[in-house]
Amino acid sequence: PVLERLSPSPRNDDEFPSKIAHTNNGQGSVSFRKSLTGWAYKIFDAFFCSLSRARLGISVKRPRVLLLNSQLTSVPLISEFDGRSVFPMLLSHWFPQKKNICFLLSSILKGVILIGAAKRPLLRADHKDIAEIRQGLSDILKDPTNKLEKFVQTYIRKNILETDRLTKIAEDVIWAKSLFDIYRPDHILTDGLQNTSIQIFLEIAKQNGVPATATWHAHWVQEHRLEIFGCDPRINALVSRCFTWGRVHEEWLDSIGAKVEKNRTGNLLISRLVNLKKLSSIKNGGIGKKALVLQYSSQYDDFSTKTCHEYQFFVETMLALSVLGFSEVRFKLHPGNRKKHYYKMIARHFGLNCELFDGGPFKEFINWADFAIGPAMSGAMIEFIASGKPYFPILQIPHPVNMKYFHGSVVYSDMEKLKADLERG
Repeated sequence: PVLERLSPSPRNDDEFPSKIAHTNNGQGSVSFRKSLTGWAYKIFDAFFCSLSRARLGISVKRPRVLLLNSQLTSVPLISEFDGRSVFPMLLSHWFPQKKNICFLLSSILKGVILIGAAKRPLLRADHKDIAEIRQGLSDILKDPTNKLEKFVQTYIRKNILETDRLTKIAEDVIWAKSLFDIYRPDHILTDGLQNTSIQIFLEIAKQNGVPATATWHAHWVQEHRLEIFGCDPRINALVSRCFTWGRVHEEWLDSIGAKVEKNRTGNLLISRLVNLKKLSSIKNGGIGKKALVLQYSSQYDDFSTKTCHEYQFFVETMLALSVLGFSEVRFKLHPGNRKKHYYKMIARHFGLNCELFDGGPFKEFINWADFAIGPAMSGAMIEFIASGKPYFPILQIPHPVNMKYFHGSVVYSDMEKLKADLERG
């Protein structure tokens, strides 16, 4: 099944770009703009980090909690913080809604601390250590005995040994250590269960005896045995506790063999997301006219679903909405995704009538749409449902999801069933 995920070498032309993020934009002006933006950001970043340090210096000592979270989790935590008991600390470049200066300043005044430090160049001793790690990794890659081993070893050589990836990780490790030395956090809270940058901080925290807690920012319904929870017997858990949303979350932790303490807090996000007025006024007479469709993509551990299914979902869903007479349709890519140009090519090829978006506040899309269609694994599903509007969850077959976590819910794997329900409203 792993080998089925491999694609043949694509044609290197404009009609089928070798990189999905392919663009024909001129690079000179883009590079210049990026340079100016980069310098402006560094000045902005340095100013607010200095302001945060000043705020830290004039206050009574409190425990310092490093928040390594997605914006979905960070925004409600910062907004609901009462300015007492602890100092929440966030990486300055991860701080949410930085364009909202009032939100930024009020957060700092309450005691939210933005932290940052310049990355230092690697020393000769650092490069020597990297070379030893690279050689050690190369030595254990023996002659593969089967196709799976060959695939894994080829991936490691191509994406790690033959690149500067180890060097970049070393730079991040040294930078993270410097932040620990400067700001000395007493605890870490994270919702990043597989993020490499976050795991670097968690490893350093573990070495320094700093406890860490994890939670969800979106529901996990695939039983992937995650290293962060100590599910791999060869690796100690990086967190000692998990704030759970409820019974399903706790059953999932038990199923994957998580070696952590469970504390039920409920969904940290839901109180800010739920629109009680809209929930109490849902009408039974139709779903409206404006459709929001969210990008479908396979999960990290899903080697059975081919990448092309993502584009099949896009085409089939758009054609179905067109047949049903929905003329106001927006398609939203996942944040940080660089496939907009490719999706435009697909839409043009199949004559699909929709607006494509790869950014913007999700709240604005919720406010615009009457209903949404998207993956059942997405955290956006919870946001949309909390708004009081219909969400049609999709799970393409095959998938790695344990359906017991969706007991009592309607989840669509059949496009004809979805079309029938959309037509009925």
